[in-house]
Amino acid sequence: MPISTHSRLAALFMACLMLLMAVLAGSRGWADLERLTSEKITEKARNLQNDDWLRAWEKSLSLMLRVHNIAPANADYTRQLGLLYSTRSRHAAAGPEREQYQKLALEHFAGASQRRPAWAANWVTYAQARYRSEGLDKQVLIAMQRAMELGPWEPAVLGGISRLAMINWSDLPSELQISAWQSIRNAVAHRDLSGRIQKWAASAGWSAYLKRAQRENARERQNPGTYR
Repeated sequence: MPISTHSRLAALFMACLMLLMAVLAGSRGWADLERLTSEKITEKARNLQNDDWLRAWEKSLSLMLRVHNIAPANADYTRQLGLLYSTRSRHAAAGPEREQYQKLALEHFAGASQRRPAWAANWVTYAQARYRSEGLDKQVLIAMQRAMELGPWEPAVLGGISRLAMINWSDLPSELQISAWQSIRNAVAHRDLSGRIQKWAASAGWSAYLKRAQRENARERQNPGTYR
């Protein structure tokens, strides 16, 4: 029985569609590999200094720019670029150069949040970067609140919020202080964070408050619901 023109067109369309899907899947797979390579280079660069570090950073950035061009709407790729620019800003001399990289970092963190609004870890990353660039402004406070609402138990949120809160406690709105205090208590109780929290507390003059948080945690374990 002869195949109709309509059937041939339908078969051709399906074949083209499958080919397109295969190309897109291959591109995404390549992009993910490039991203992993960039992250490995960045990790190794932590032990490098001066020109060696800068060359490694430039190589990592070049990889991520190619990846981002393939999938500009990908939140992970956008955030990774933000992290690279943020790292570069901390190695730049104070002035226009540092401000340029801080601005690029903020743009990419904000872009990642637009693409994935419920990403708690990125909100706290944005808050930290914004604080380094602009100080404690309204956008930092909003990002801190968003992070705590979306990921109250995420280690990245607990650590980032605790550090920002300890540095800026007296300037935080009272409602934000309540949420931040709970984050600090949770961070103190987190086995992977407690060491870092104690170091940050010591540098911020917060050691006595940290002991208070530990006491409250102990009472909470004995009498659940005491501080809720």
